[in-house]
Order: sequence, then C-alpha cells, then structure tokens
Amino acid sequence: MIVHLSSWGRYSVSVNGLYDSSHKFHEKETIASHSSLIFETQVGFDPDPWQIPVSLTPTWEYVKSIECNGVIIPKEYFSNRENWDLGVAHQINGTFTIISLVISPELIEQFSQNNTVKI
Repeated sequence: MIVHLSSWGRYSVSVNGLYDSSHKFHEKETIASHSSLIFETQVGFDPDPWQIPVSLTPTWEYVKSIECNGVIIPKEYFSNRENWDLGVAHQINGTFTIISLVISPELIEQFSQNNTVKI
C-alpha cells in the first residue's frame, strides 16, 4: 500500500507498530501487506473514545491518496469519518487517541471493480 501524505501534523507516526526516532516525514509511505501506518498523539485525560478531540486535526486530513496493489482508494472513502475506527489507549506515559482505517482485500476488490476502464 502506498500512502501519500501532506504532513504528520502533531502526530507521531510509526510503521508496523514500531516507532523509530530516525523515521522522518516522507510524502510517500510504502506499507507492506498486513502492516500499519499509525498516527498517534497524546491527548487530555479520559477523552471520549467516540469523539476526536477538537484540538486535533483528524488524521485523514493529512492523507492525500491511498493506493493498494495498483487500485486507488477513493478520497470519498478515506476522508469519511464513518470509515475510521476511534479508540483510546491508556498507557503509563499518557492517554492517546487511536484513529484507524482498515483496508481489507475485499474492499480493494470492490474498488478495483469500480476503477475498471470501460471502452
């Protein structure tokens, strides 16, 4: 999967759950199958897991495009709040809002059929 980004904003970003302080912003991030690109940031105490704190720009605002196996995921899909899962992680070093988007093989197949060029 290739994700084109405009920025990371206030988030720290990890690839496949591993944070490496040498990992710098790249406009294009390539993510292997069954891996993840995680945006995370510390938020206030006891945030509502169903709401994005008003102090945060939603993660999808930084995503310019997503491509999986040559299939373009429409911006209308990944910019729709309803397609993202929200959660909260309480850790020893703070409380984090988790915002995740899952792109399944079935979803890629669906978009692949929609992207077929008709002659």
